[in-house]
Amino acid sequence: MKKLSWLLSCALMAIAITSCQKDISQDSSNQPAGTDTLPKRISYTEKNSTTGETQNVIADYTFSNGKLIKFAANWGDTLSAFTYDDKGNLTGYIDKASYLGVLFQTDTYKMSYGNNSVSVEDTWADLVNGGGEVNTTTYVLLDSLIVGAAMDLGGHEDLVTYTYNTDGNVIKEVHSHRNEVRTYTYDTRYKNPFLIKGNLLFSAINGGDGGSISVNMPATETIVYNDDNGVQQTYNLKFTVNEHIGSYPTKVHSDGPSTDDYVITYNL
Repeated sequence: MKKLSWLLSCALMAIAITSCQKDISQDSSNQPAGTDTLPKRISYTEKNSTTGETQNVIADYTFSNGKLIKFAANWGDTLSAFTYDDKGNLTGYIDKASYLGVLFQTDTYKMSYGNNSVSVEDTWADLVNGGGEVNTTTYVLLDSLIVGAAMDLGGHEDLVTYTYNTDGNVIKEVHSHRNEVRTYTYDTRYKNPFLIKGNLLFSAINGGDGGSISVNMPATETIVYNDDNGVQQTYNLKFTVNEHIGSYPTKVHSDGPSTDDYVITYNL
């Protein structure tokens, strides 16, 4: 799940979900109704209304005793070998990436817990060209929320801070890398279907942005960053959801260096 385009990252965000961790907002009484369960399969067709291109996404989940033990997607990602400690905290898993049945990359994740932090070590291996790297991210916790992260991105560091509103939603996300700033607005009628049982850590690792660790589904997201040439770029994203399928996004409008519309149809 590394080095994906924004669109595939959005698709990944829409299915990167797992069970709770007891020391990170796991109290089900504080979680929005309807977000503590997950179908065994999520499938949808994503259509770019500008180009007419479509992408069919299928993700299968296997649970045991309320905990995720396997995830598999038709684009070639398989997450397995999940381990948990005696408190129910996620302590590790392996992400294997394949293409046309050929395994080409693995990511092995290991988590260690401090009083107010979680360290995540990602050992990445390129099975085709050889080589790999070890990246470490340390998440800073405050009152069971992820408020910061220090990321080793293989050659450079990214320091991230998250600012929340009183509803428990990230309204601003600031990155030191490329001077990237993300801001979010929310319609609090729509709960975040990607934050299952408050699992902030798994959502942060796989979603990678504040939208995936908020209580509500973002209504808009603005991304401002410097590109490889140092030129500032801006993306404005608008999400439309259908409450009849549980607040899953059904339309994404992206306006920036390129303008695209995506229509998502689910079969839950």
